[in-house]
Amino acid sequence: MMTEVSDVLTCLQNYSDTEGFTAEQLQPSCERGLLWVYSNLKPGADRESPLIVHTAAALAHYFFFLTRLTETDKYESYTAGDMTVRRSLEKEMRFEERIKNEAVAAASSILRDGGFFCRGS
Repeated sequence: MMTEVSDVLTCLQNYSDTEGFTAEQLQPSCERGLLWVYSNLKPGADRESPLIVHTAAALAHYFFFLTRLTETDKYESYTAGDMTVRRSLEKEMRFEERIKNEAVAAASSILRDGGFFCRGS
């Protein structure tokens, strides 16, 4: 049975930082994650592989993070009364990218090779 968006949503909802978000808020990212995985499957790859749902959920988590960047709770720092809250969006972005990249690497057996990229410093 092929992976569906509802499967990705269920997996994504197991991430602790998605608690409190509705299915309607998470679903567009799940659709995008699953579309990415299916678009990048190797020819002949098992379309029922359990790697699909986990990879799509990790990508959905990343895509959901990106959509939330404009929300005020993502600001680097803000003050409410005598309390200041500071966050490092750069560190959070690196963390999210690492999770996404590790999931894609773990699914390399079913995903097409994205090619080799070398960037000089």
